[in-house]
Amino acid sequence: MSSPRRVSAFHLVLALICLLPAGWGALWAFSGDEGGQALGFALLGFFGAGAFVLARRAFADS
Repeated sequence: MSSPRRVSAFHLVLALICLLPAGWGALWAFSGDEGGQALGFALLGFFGAGAFVLARRAFADS
């Protein structure tokens, strides 16, 4: 049996906070307004990557 994984609540909360602007960017990128698509994709990419990295760090073994 393996030992239970430790979860960093701090990093998990930061990842959830990063999902808010990433979701806003996705809505902005895929809604009909052509002027805001570039900014929407930038928000989605930047904050989406940040949420991914922070979530991986929250569930890391060490």
